[in-house]
Amino acid sequence: MPPQIMNWDAAHLQGEVETLEIADAAQTFVPEMKDEGADLIIAIAHSGIDDSENPSENAAIPLSEVDGIDGMLLGHQHNQFPSEDYDGVEAVDVDAGTINDVPAVMPGSWGSHLGFLNFDLTMEDGEWTIASAESEIRSTEDVPSHEGMEALVQDAHEATVNYVNSPVGEITTDINTYFSRVKDNEVVQLINDAQLDYMEQLQANGELDDDLPLLSAAAPFRAGRGGDFTQVDAGEVAIRDMNDVYVFPNTLHVVEVDGDQLKNWLEYSALNFNQIDPDENADQELVNQDFSSYNFDVIENVTYEVDVTNDEGERVLNVEYDGEPVESDDRFYVATNNYRAGGEDHLDANVETVLETTDENRQIIIDYIIAHEGPLDVEASENWQLAPIEAAGDIIFDSAADASDYSDGYDRIELYEETDEGTRFTFE
Repeated sequence: MPPQIMNWDAAHLQGEVETLEIADAAQTFVPEMKDEGADLIIAIAHSGIDDSENPSENAAIPLSEVDGIDGMLLGHQHNQFPSEDYDGVEAVDVDAGTINDVPAVMPGSWGSHLGFLNFDLTMEDGEWTIASAESEIRSTEDVPSHEGMEALVQDAHEATVNYVNSPVGEITTDINTYFSRVKDNEVVQLINDAQLDYMEQLQANGELDDDLPLLSAAAPFRAGRGGDFTQVDAGEVAIRDMNDVYVFPNTLHVVEVDGDQLKNWLEYSALNFNQIDPDENADQELVNQDFSSYNFDVIENVTYEVDVTNDEGERVLNVEYDGEPVESDDRFYVATNNYRAGGEDHLDANVETVLETTDENRQIIIDYIIAHEGPLDVEASENWQLAPIEAAGDIIFDSAADASDYSDGYDRIELYEETDEGTRFTFE
């Protein structure tokens, strides 16, 4: 596991376990395994591939440099390797499926692929040696289900289906994430509304001080990765729909930030956008597809603009709370999740977590809908927007094939063309 697990799950792990950097742990244990007679050592690492200066969380490259590791099974990033996702990454050979000549696989997510490390071994002088090795991933999309496995898990499967089909309430309109990376969005709004309601309850119960304003941060988890979007139809909603809204089993944490830390948080989220050159006549892509949608936090209860023509770190403008500009010494409580509270990208290192709950964010949304009397009307507050873009050429972004059915409800968005993968729009 990445050592950051001590931050993400501190409430469960603090004082119970200790962690090392992934490569350091391998340096410690691989020699012991060799001494005990291991012929082949495969590192199974919940970690991805990152060629930055300090790839602590996604540490496959330094892990591959540890002497004695013969292969690696990777994950965490939910990407696919070998694949073009990692073309041009230092030390990575996509064609060979290796990292520093060590074969490796990362088989997507949710059972989408199966990874294979294939070794040709020879016996020489009483020891096994690797004559050759190759890695590959295979899609499971067209693989028939195994009847024996179905029978083995049938009871648990039926119980799970019954649970996720349990109704939690009603919503008045369809909600989706088709335009969540360019506009304020109903799915993200639902998450933030539920988290703010939860924090207000904490204050009412005396579990959270009432001396600071309350904000909430949430992201569109499913917003284009591999064509994957959230879509929940109006009417009765069930627990399965809440899994669609909030994918991960995170727990709610509350952090305290000052005005500068809040702005830095928003600036990091603004990496969701490519920088637009107003003088460029060619089409320009608005959304940075290398930036994961689950990192695009929208912070509710403040208003702000994002100017995508500006340089990174200078994009977020006019940040206001209650109609007044946010100053450096202003302070806020922000609801987020355990993953975000323990990270180092969005949050400055000295940001303090003031409350660590064991309540899952998804369950908080479910409880919020259950507690609401009558159908819930989820409407984006429009607390943030992109500043006007005056560009010589078209500003474009991609969305789902069904997105054109919903685009009429959004200003500044026009259908550009249908593509093999979905629908392309212009943003004005």
